[in-house]
Amino acid sequence: PPGEHGGEQREGEEGLEEGLEQRLADLRFLRQQAQRDLAVDQRQGAEQHQHQQTEQAEVLGQAAVQTRDRCTREDPADEVVELVGQARTGFAAIIAARIERAAQ
Repeated sequence: PPGEHGGEQREGEEGLEEGLEQRLADLRFLRQQAQRDLAVDQRQGAEQHQHQQTEQAEVLGQAAVQTRDRCTREDPADEVVELVGQARTGFAAIIAARIERAAQ
């Protein structure tokens, strides 16, 4: 008859309700954690953004100084002569090292 297992059915329903309530509590807790994590991520992102802007400003400042230095040179050909001299010195060092190695 239908009334024979009524107690068992009621216990099953109560167990299901308790399970749903616990799951809902778990989901609320996870949502709170996610919101806290998001707040931390947003603060860190803002700090990183500020740091990047500071670095970019420094780089732009250095580039401006370098540009000014290049513009104030009296003769741009001096730089070319200097580079050629450096290349000759470097090449001479390589040749000297080869000669020393061959002598050994």
